[in-house]
Amino acid sequence: GQPGNVLFNLARLDECLEAHRGLADYARASGSLRHQALAEGGLGDAYYLRGQMISAHGHFRRCVELTTQSGLTGMLPPNLAMQAWTACFCNRVPEGIADAEQALEAARPQGDPRAEALVYAALLPILLFNGQRQRVRDLAEHALRLARRIGWPRIVLVSASVLFIVELEKAPGRHRHRKPQPAE
Repeated sequence: GQPGNVLFNLARLDECLEAHRGLADYARASGSLRHQALAEGGLGDAYYLRGQMISAHGHFRRCVELTTQSGLTGMLPPNLAMQAWTACFCNRVPEGIADAEQALEAARPQGDPRAEALVYAALLPILLFNGQRQRVRDLAEHALRLARRIGWPRIVLVSASVLFIVELEKAPGRHRHRKPQPAE
């Protein structure tokens, strides 16, 4: 793996960004579209980790463009999912939904369950907060089975949490605090 990816997992924000910037310089100098796409995705991750969603979104968008240009289909679903997720943070929800749907369609035929699971992690909350409850329920159940099968606790948690929210919303009043009754 890339040093920036290791630093991302350690939440070492400044070092992660610097490592990915260095890789981006190297990638541009190499002229390789694959390396440039990897570098843009890494920069997107680094800015995402820092909470700089507009910058992250721009890098994920550039990664998706390079991935599409070069035919690197394996890199498309996770980066398109992150493009979708960051679009929502940039108040571009319809764009985010469209990107997430496209990411899911790109992930399924590849037969890569981790890429598909990552797409679900972005798509489910976007659809949930857009009111698509039944579709969210169906997708979350599938994502939960997939995540359990491949042993990815993060996606199990996202899927189960989304299912919990959907079920909670079906029972109005049950999740609200009740006013205390006066003692008799």
